[in-house]
Amino acid sequence: YIQEKSDAASLKLSQRGEMLRKKIQSVSKMMRMFRTLRENNEMIVQLKGLCPGNRIPKGLLLEGHNAIRNELDAFKKAKEWDLQNEKMPSLDDQISDP
Repeated sequence: YIQEKSDAASLKLSQRGEMLRKKIQSVSKMMRMFRTLRENNEMIVQLKGLCPGNRIPKGLLLEGHNAIRNELDAFKKAKEWDLQNEKMPSLDDQISDP
């Protein structure tokens, strides 16, 4: 009977330890995200303006400065490539087409 109580108490203690460990990990992730937000605010605002729904991709804040910079560069490159497709046709193109 004493052994069962001891096993139950150690199980409860290990469960509590695991719960605290998960809480600490969650708080650490939040701290990293807020630090990234604070340090890269200007880039994040630009990126939000480029993303659909003004929302940055999921998990980007946890990846840090380099990931934000890469994502912003990718959007800028896509915008440059898309400019060619959005141009109005020139008058020469319209005249030459039958």
